[in-house]
Amino acid sequence: MGAHMATPAASPWSATLSDAIRSRDPDAALHAGLAAVDAKVAPLEIARAAALPYGESVDASGGSSLRGLVGLSSGLRLAHHLAPRLQALPVLRALALAAADPKLPHSERRKRVKVSGEISHLTRSFEYAVRAGAFPDAVSIFSGLLTEGKERVMAGDILFRVASEDSVNGGQKLVYAVKAWQFASALGWRAGDVVMGPVIARVATGIQDAAAYKTLMAVWGREKVDIAAIGGNAGGAEGADRDAILAALRSPSAEECAKGVILALKRGVALDALASVAVREAALRVAAAGTYDLAAIGGFVYADAARWVLRFSRTETRVLPLLQACLVLRSQAPKPTEVRAPPMGAGDIETLVYQVCRDGPAGNLGHNMILADAAIDEATAYPSTVKEGLGALARAVALSPRDEKGWPALEKQFPPPTSS
Repeated sequence: MGAHMATPAASPWSATLSDAIRSRDPDAALHAGLAAVDAKVAPLEIARAAALPYGESVDASGGSSLRGLVGLSSGLRLAHHLAPRLQALPVLRALALAAADPKLPHSERRKRVKVSGEISHLTRSFEYAVRAGAFPDAVSIFSGLLTEGKERVMAGDILFRVASEDSVNGGQKLVYAVKAWQFASALGWRAGDVVMGPVIARVATGIQDAAAYKTLMAVWGREKVDIAAIGGNAGGAEGADRDAILAALRSPSAEECAKGVILALKRGVALDALASVAVREAALRVAAAGTYDLAAIGGFVYADAARWVLRFSRTETRVLPLLQACLVLRSQAPKPTEVRAPPMGAGDIETLVYQVCRDGPAGNLGHNMILADAAIDEATAYPSTVKEGLGALARAVALSPRDEKGWPALEKQFPPPTSS
């Protein structure tokens, strides 16, 4: 994505962008982004220039949105699926989301503090701080964990595990954690502590909804499944196994759901095979919705995040987000029509992303961007692909009300794919 292009060091547009994000001015943020595009700045560097002021100033308290973080992360990932002339478009759209999110007063902005120490002690301290709701301690301890190699991976493992224990807001903590990790990684972990800071502050608000996790642990204990052994499962999820998993995802109680999916693992169903069934079921629910269904979209996005954790981690506990994803889907409990999305090629993906970017921050831009990121990831990133998510995305975009403000300037800069 243009590593040879200019960087934003000491650029007027960069200073304007920082001010716009801190002062909650989406229009100024978009104009600064357009100035960066005119200066041939790479989309990665535009996102980096937004990440620092956002990470320092966004209000990460429990009731606030982190749409800007999700947008910047998803926008940068979506750029990889676009022609070079369009790659900056989703990143520019994300700038407005980053600017619109609530911000802290200047005196309360997060300071960069890292706690040093032995890795196992830091991970235990981080886990304690999260459960105690001591978010200033959690942020500084986690910053100390973000070193190189194995230590950073361990930091991710503990973050995703603890985040998955809390089902508050449909499992939002895990989704935020995964998107922040993907974003910091895309930026090469430069100022990774700043990028991750808002999410750590959000995760470390204490465990607010542990009911699903407690149900999982209770069923797990009764079934006496070897959590280490199931990591080596290689069985598919077809026929009777697939039907049993689907029945669990639509069951009337959390306990029945947990038992159903855990028994499938006990029979040898592979973790990714279970994930594929859950993701496909979630996608079909979005595609079958008669209205723009935020809960269904959230279920699909959570299932995708859980599948990503399976690929990221090698620990025994990497199964926990996947099991929680099953319980999230169970809690929605619809019985969807079998909607089958037609296969879609790379050109269709580009068109879908472009349609998502026609929306502005006052519409469903943030939800549609993360939905697009998840749908395209599921259709392209795994050996056992789930293409139904692309149909779900098309359906959601069609049902979503639009915010056309700001689009004319963007359309002039980025004509639609069919015009090239």
